[in-house]
Amino acid sequence: MTPTQLRNSILQTAITGALVPQNPDEGSAEQLLQQIEDEKRRLIAERNAAKIAAARAAGKSETEIKKIKLEKYTAPKPVNPEDASFEIPKSWRWVRLGNIFMHSSGKQLSGTNANSKGTFHKYITTSNLYWGRFELDNLKQMKFTDEELERCTATYGDLLVCEGGDIGRSAIWNYDYDICLQNHVHKLRPYFSDYTLYIFYVMMYYKGVNMIGGKGIGIQGLSANALKNIQLPLPPLSEQHRIVAKLEELLSLVEEYGEAQTELEVLNAALPDKLKKSLLQQAITGRLVPQDPADGSAEQLLNNIIREKQRQIKAGIIKLSKPEMKVAKTKIEEEFDIPNTWKWCLLADVCRVFGRIGFRGYTKTDLVYSMEQGAISISPTNMVDSKMSYEKCTYISEEKYLESPEIMLKNGDVLIVKTGSSFGKTVFVSDLPWKATINPQLAIIKDIQIDTKYLVYVLQSPYAQRKYLDFVTGSAIPTFSQEALLGMSIPLPPLPEQRRIVAKLEEMFAEIEKLR
Repeated sequence: MTPTQLRNSILQTAITGALVPQNPDEGSAEQLLQQIEDEKRRLIAERNAAKIAAARAAGKSETEIKKIKLEKYTAPKPVNPEDASFEIPKSWRWVRLGNIFMHSSGKQLSGTNANSKGTFHKYITTSNLYWGRFELDNLKQMKFTDEELERCTATYGDLLVCEGGDIGRSAIWNYDYDICLQNHVHKLRPYFSDYTLYIFYVMMYYKGVNMIGGKGIGIQGLSANALKNIQLPLPPLSEQHRIVAKLEELLSLVEEYGEAQTELEVLNAALPDKLKKSLLQQAITGRLVPQDPADGSAEQLLNNIIREKQRQIKAGIIKLSKPEMKVAKTKIEEEFDIPNTWKWCLLADVCRVFGRIGFRGYTKTDLVYSMEQGAISISPTNMVDSKMSYEKCTYISEEKYLESPEIMLKNGDVLIVKTGSSFGKTVFVSDLPWKATINPQLAIIKDIQIDTKYLVYVLQSPYAQRKYLDFVTGSAIPTFSQEALLGMSIPLPPLPEQRRIVAKLEEMFAEIEKLR
């Protein structure tokens, strides 16, 4: 169960009368409603008396005073229990929100407000009102007349409700100063303050189960009329207090549960990648699969690779690039312990690395609209989750493609990002849909003389990622050179063990993906 589901379940239990036991000594909701109606009558009589007193003070005659339109008390429209959404205890009553609160809205914001009468006051709108709290930084101001201030000002204990935005979102104004309201905020003032917090939790439940501004009992917007007609289950006042106390105790635990679940989700999201990194590190240190003496040694493998490479150089089959010639005398670093049958070597010993030569870069004039007009130009955006993706491609002209044969891609090559924020990202090239090359951000690894996927896993390992940081240059646009990559020391197992490592990694990675 998610924290939201748990919160809604607790709130549902509360507003159906199942959260705390009923106590006959606490009276009934009917008595509470009678208190509210008595207070309504008193306020109406008080306001009417004030109107008459003001008229007499202004010198009006008794005949004129009798013509003053006085406020009349209207009994609340009862709620038919058969129309209610759920059953409630016998001591409770269904009521309409407008029968237990005085309602008004804020002032409409318009371009003419700056020239209107009144004085400037700060005001809040829906962007300041969140569930159970307010964000009050950088409040704006507009003019309010004395009459507007009386109607559009919230005071301590008022329940404020969003008409727009996140419809129904509510909070109680619990500050020791008053605040003005913009018209998309409803103000609900209780006839006395003790039941407001319980109603706030009812509104939270209704919103959580789409009974406000969505499906359910059908409140499809939150006009003043719709708000005042919301049907609420009302317990006796003392029971409300016990419900609120229990809710605050339980909902604080739900909040802790939510924080713990968020941490767990973050951990679970990171766990697959952490497991993969751990496995890669085990793989390149010789601890993932057992060594087999029948595999021979990596030294034999490496000597054979180097002899064949030297033969091809002498025969003119291979012409070393400048970066390759520079790393020829690089010292091999033994970065960590490896099995006796393994051997440290340079990346340059077992493959070749090429990039787009500076003067053969391309501009917008070299771009074309489709691959049929030329070739795909692979970029880091085509390298997604350690795989190739051809959904979004850039295309360059046939002429520009043919200009650099050394960076023409084929299935089985390896790509690595050498420039930009994703430097070090590495993929095995497969399923090429068309002839392709690379853009200047990438390097292509070709002529690989060891198991290609083993090499990819080495380059994706935590060890390699740390090495890239050692020789990356630039802060605004980090980059590393082909020379630095070719000169990196890598651990080399015998070829049969390389293949066992790859098979084991792929088996375990498939299991890890099931955790996502």
